[in-house]
Amino acid sequence: MDIHTLKDSLCKANLCELGAFLLEEHDGAATLKKVTICDIPVGSLVIKMDNKVIFEKFLKDQWGFNKHCDYLIVTEDKMVFIELKSKTDVCEKLVDDCQSKFKSDNCTLTYADKIFNEILAKNTFFDKREPHYVLLYQASSMAKSPTIITSVTPNKTPDTFRRISVANEGTISFFRTI
Repeated sequence: MDIHTLKDSLCKANLCELGAFLLEEHDGAATLKKVTICDIPVGSLVIKMDNKVIFEKFLKDQWGFNKHCDYLIVTEDKMVFIELKSKTDVCEKLVDDCQSKFKSDNCTLTYADKIFNEILAKNTFFDKREPHYVLLYQASSMAKSPTIITSVTPNKTPDTFRRISVANEGTISFFRTI
């Protein structure tokens, strides 16, 4: 399975041809509505995830598995799961919500790979890419300078997702997400 075949198979996917993509939140109550990701490798796929992947007629969702992150960026060798939140504080409830969404997305992509391989006789697509998990949350209105320099920790599991503060209509580099 190649990226163009995948794009043609998905309901809400865009090929990134300019190296940048505008992530948008359409919830009327949201205050973090637009964030531009730049430095995306040209030819990557940007997939709108939330409210698009639902198993409503098969299992009753008592556990939150029908919740998904907002976007997935798929490059030649990486997948970046992105959740946008209009919160200025990353509390325990938000952490739990993000972890739940990222885990649900992992299950969904494993399911998709199973379909590609076992039903369509295609190569798996997602399991060959290194995952990264990112929460983009609303920057506080007052700019704060860090008092200490911290190293960037790996964000390769739903439980170790990266937290990045960003202003509405702000821009961040794709390289900050991996």
